Amino acid sequence: MNIRNKWAFLSFILVGCVTPKKAPPKSAWADLGKSEQTECKDWPLDERDLDVRAIYPVGNQETFFGYAVETRTRDGGISHIFLRSSNGLDFELSKAQPIPIGTRGVILSTMLLGNTPIVITSKVAGNRSTLEARNLNNNQIIGISPFIIDGDLRSADVSIAGKDVWLSLRSGDYSTSFARFSLAKGKGVFERVLFSSESRGATLVASDARQAPFLVELSSLSGKPSLKLSSVNQKEFSLGSYKNLTLPTSNGVESWSVTGNGSGGLFSAVVGDSMVGQASIVVGQFDSSREWGNIKTVDLSDLHVSEPVWSNFGNIVAIMKWIDAEGTLGVYRLSDKGEVNTFDKGVFPQGSVPMSLFQVKANNYGVVVRNKKDDLWRYRVCKIRL
Repeated sequence: MNIRNKWAFLSFILVGCVTPKKAPPKSAWADLGKSEQTECKDWPLDERDLDVRAIYPVGNQETFFGYAVETRTRDGGISHIFLRSSNGLDFELSKAQPIPIGTRGVILSTMLLGNTPIVITSKVAGNRSTLEARNLNNNQIIGISPFIIDGDLRSADVSIAGKDVWLSLRSGDYSTSFARFSLAKGKGVFERVLFSSESRGATLVASDARQAPFLVELSSLSGKPSLKLSSVNQKEFSLGSYKNLTLPTSNGVESWSVTGNGSGGLFSAVVGDSMVGQASIVVGQFDSSREWGNIKTVDLSDLHVSEPVWSNFGNIVAIMKWIDAEGTLGVYRLSDKGEVNTFDKGVFPQGSVPMSLFQVKANNYGVVVRNKKDDLWRYRVCKIRL
């Protein structure tokens, strides 16, 4: 999932990722010198564009197609494009394909179903939104929601199980509504899920095509933070029984993220208070019977951190870590044996925030990083190897 955490307001300067050899960091944090160098490239702007609003990688663990991008234009409008990319860093705007959803349109998410790259968008009228699905191969609309959702939708988390795609739709007031999307013979169908959630970050997680999805919400049990996992009736789109999984901490949860995998779900949370350097990150998985599998805690003492972001290929989660100025991307990989392997990648200026983590090729991954320069959003893509 993709919740903006409280550190987003610190995003003021983007010069991309730098390395100690090219530009010595201002921070005296010794760990910066141990970070592996990364190859980064700024997202280019067309002369008509003022800044970038969002970049969504299009692909999955096996195939990478490119990026769906939303920009703000100098005349006050909004522009949307799809740009194919073979290696993750080949940006040629002259080859970009416009996505004609209008200035009131918003890119919510992207996905790859079979060999079909799809962008999910919303069109806002007043405080109400409708959904559209578009095939990026031919730029044709393949599905329109027959229902209207209250609220101005900003983003969506996607959980794919077989032919079903479960959408957790985020509004500007942080409330979440839900929908199911399916694709058959090139046609897309949206179905409205009748329940909603006021719990910030609530997410529908599908484990596999044989299991009903879970609604995952952050809760509290006996004074300790916990996950509330509610089963979903797929015929009636109603909530069934629920189960609480207590986290291995008595500290509060600062930010959290959850995603599905083949046998259940993957969970990560920053617990404690990273503003004062007293935090840790919890990384774990739960199975389809709603029981914890492996769950580990890694110390983050004396560090400030961003919210965790799960990759689109499963068991890897990333956060930005810093002390006073530059930071490094902390990457945590949960192994099949339940161990958490930690990697520090690149050196980034203060306030950099990872927005998405995705796979380009085997052992070759990309991360989209956002920051501000001169009060304008700037994005760049970096390659990392694990």
